[in-house]
Amino acid sequence: MKKPAFVAVLASVLAVSPLAASEVLAGSALVSPVKTTGTSLTATVVMDVTPGSAGETSIRVQKASQSEAAIFNSSYVGTMLWALGCTKPDIPDLQQSTAFRFTGYIDQLAAQVGDSSATVLNALFSKFVPAGFTAHSAAIVDQDYVKCTLVGNRQVLSFTATIQWGTGQ
Repeated sequence: MKKPAFVAVLASVLAVSPLAASEVLAGSALVSPVKTTGTSLTATVVMDVTPGSAGETSIRVQKASQSEAAIFNSSYVGTMLWALGCTKPDIPDLQQSTAFRFTGYIDQLAAQVGDSSATVLNALFSKFVPAGFTAHSAAIVDQDYVKCTLVGNRQVLSFTATIQWGTGQ
């Protein structure tokens, strides 16, 4: 009964967007590219980070008037330890905690429970990938408008991400 309500919240957040593992997983950080290049995409990221049941994630990417979106259960988000306030337990600052966990290649973030990241990455990035790159080259380089919202008994983390194409993985 909680899942349909969460999907409704995700859908409403995306519709009104103003902008068109356990803690052992490498310190809970995405793998950083050596450098990034090319044009940027804007992404709206919304995820359920309720301790004990985290993982439902929505990402909407946009460049100019084109956009794509996906809703999936992220095994990366689901296996992390979350404190109240949507933070990593040892990093109580929301902006710093979010930057630590969600800067780098988004392969791990896009991996679904029981599936690889390819399905989500291709759905999100197939029409935006520049020549010489793949959807697996997408990397979050910055987060803005980071917010932790309580929705009933759920804890929802949302932010706007800047995505570029990484090299040197």
